[in-house]
Amino acid sequence: MTNELLYKLTSIDWDFKDAWTQEGIHSLHWYPGTFVPQIANNLIRILTAKGDTILDPFCGCGTSLVESIKLNRNAIGLDCNPIGILISKVKCSKLSPRSLNHKLASIYEMAADSLFQKTQSSIDYKTNSPLLNWFAPNTLRYLFKLWDAINKLTKEEEKDFFQVCLSHVLKTNSSQDKHWGWVADNVTPKKLKEKDIIKSFDQHSSKMIESFNLFYKQVNVSSKSVVSTHNCCLPINIRQKVDAVITSPPYPSVIDYTKAHRLSYYLFEWDIEKDRQIEIGARWKRTRKEQIEEYKKDILTAFENINNVLKRNGLLGIVMDATKRKRTVLADATYIDVAELLVKQFGYKNISGYLKRQLSDQRLLDGHGRKNSEYIVVLQKN
Repeated sequence: MTNELLYKLTSIDWDFKDAWTQEGIHSLHWYPGTFVPQIANNLIRILTAKGDTILDPFCGCGTSLVESIKLNRNAIGLDCNPIGILISKVKCSKLSPRSLNHKLASIYEMAADSLFQKTQSSIDYKTNSPLLNWFAPNTLRYLFKLWDAINKLTKEEEKDFFQVCLSHVLKTNSSQDKHWGWVADNVTPKKLKEKDIIKSFDQHSSKMIESFNLFYKQVNVSSKSVVSTHNCCLPINIRQKVDAVITSPPYPSVIDYTKAHRLSYYLFEWDIEKDRQIEIGARWKRTRKEQIEEYKKDILTAFENINNVLKRNGLLGIVMDATKRKRTVLADATYIDVAELLVKQFGYKNISGYLKRQLSDQRLLDGHGRKNSEYIVVLQKN
């Protein structure tokens, strides 16, 4: 079995140079550091069988869950990021395109009626909203009208769908034209510029309705998905142990998943300060002297909980950082081997070795102008 598994794993070009990660329902909502769908798909296909249950304890925006549905596997997705969990829930929901189109029309109708009313909605022109610093006045006004109309929908799954669609277009319709790192660092735009957020919302919602329609026409959904907000540094409570774990743990000092979605946090009125504190390896911690040891401690705590719900001889397929980079202002460039940490701590067997892949995204260059890389590693629980 091990030789056959190794042959299958080494026969794949894991670089997927021409792969487009944002297509179909995968493009429902932008997300930094997205799990490449082709990697998730191949790991699921090789390491599991139809009907197996897969856990992704760092599911982010649900890439592995969608690929599990495609391959008729049951999936459990956990993450401490509420926007990621909301995106994942929507992706795993079988929605009626006809009903969504009707609801989209009703959203416009309610928003238009509200715009022409003399009385303002309960959330229109919130004087204390942090979004005032990011959006031009009319853009913000239309944003609140759309948000108000969406929240009047009665079906929770449909409300979630349109909330996610509106959240997706926040960044491009804000006046901050730089990448997500500027939003994460709370760098507000110097000049507010009006944007057509209604058009953006309409185009994205319509595109996603069609994507969901095509996806569920092509996929015979017999699997079950469970998605839940959970901090994996706490015990995982599920009824039965899982057959496999397919995941990409957060890389140390690279991404602020919470702060990158600052605008969504402001719209949903979530507590960004509380959630950023529990994020493992967050980019904002990069200047802390103890960041490396803190990351190792958090990862081992999380995987102790993950290990407790993985069946004996179960497989763990992980995508992990392979780049040596400077983690703190005081430390030399270091490399944290997550797989080796797990082998030493829990006695896993590394059955794949380190399958290296180069990242094609030029924005992910290291400090010396070299492309960053990742390892794909398959471990087996004894």
